[in-house]
Amino acid sequence: MNVHEFQAKSLFAQFGVPVPRGKEITSPDAATAWANELNTPVFVVKAQIHAGGRGKAGGVKITKDKAAVAGLAKELIGKTLVTHQTGPKGRVVHRLLMEEGANIAKELYLSILVDRDTGWATFIASTEGGMEIEEVAQKTPEKIIKEALILLSDSRAIMVGMSRSRSDCKALNRLSSIHSYSCSGTCIGFLWKRTLP
Repeated sequence: MNVHEFQAKSLFAQFGVPVPRGKEITSPDAATAWANELNTPVFVVKAQIHAGGRGKAGGVKITKDKAAVAGLAKELIGKTLVTHQTGPKGRVVHRLLMEEGANIAKELYLSILVDRDTGWATFIASTEGGMEIEEVAQKTPEKIIKEALILLSDSRAIMVGMSRSRSDCKALNRLSSIHSYSCSGTCIGFLWKRTLP
């Protein structure tokens, strides 16, 4: 099941997970209109294809110039991005996510997937961020935390493994929201109905 970043962030927001303000964009005019509404010091324009490595392939653009977003949208829409996950033919960009920039102090990686061996929903986490998570898993597997998520309280093991305090309620509440989202029928139904090319 493939879900674009803008779709995932919309779903996260519905479950109380903080995400940057952003919107799906399909034209330069829509980019200009959203930039005017967003009115942020930093704009991030991201190609939406079902593959990782978009940034390295030129599919993520950052600007402080509101007037530049239409040009960035025009540059990306219709472009074929070739990444390590697309194969040599690449994937054509049909839509973008345009969102406010964020002041990133530290990147962490967190995903929920179904473990093929156990059938359990499992948190995969790392303090090393997600840009090169496959490389991290290969070269330094000890930096990857894997925790079967049978009960909501199991998310505390992830917090401890990522050197967060057990009393860090804000982060634990975010994990709780992500867990609630992953277990909801809404999530399953949305993914089934809304997969886009």
